Amino acid sequence: MEVLYIEDNAANIKLMQMFFAQQGQDITLHIAQTAQAGLEKLSQQLPALILMDIELPDLNGEQLAVKIKHDSNLQHIPIVAVTAMAMESDIERAESLFDYYLSKPIDFIELKRVMDYFYGEHKSGD
Repeated sequence: MEVLYIEDNAANIKLMQMFFAQQGQDITLHIAQTAQAGLEKLSQQLPALILMDIELPDLNGEQLAVKIKHDSNLQHIPIVAVTAMAMESDIERAESLFDYYLSKPIDFIELKRVMDYFYGEHKSGD
């Protein structure tokens, strides 16, 4: 399973890398530190799942999610928001853009459940 993590914070990237290192060899994490870098990676390889911060330095995650959802080559890829923006109004606004919403600090048990859910969905769609 290929996963793209779009995040600009080095500490959050390191945490996610440590989590994925424990998940086994059948899961590969790719990192993009800006929305534009994420779009470039998506043009090269289609992951099974996108994990995305909402507060990115160039486009915000909501704008990037809209771009992905409007691209016929990308719109099938589930997008999980991974963000500190956890107010109810933030979550409600993002519900139509993201397939799931994880607030920071990351609950890695919940992240594992989400990955298992979308990985099973991805495998059954192959």
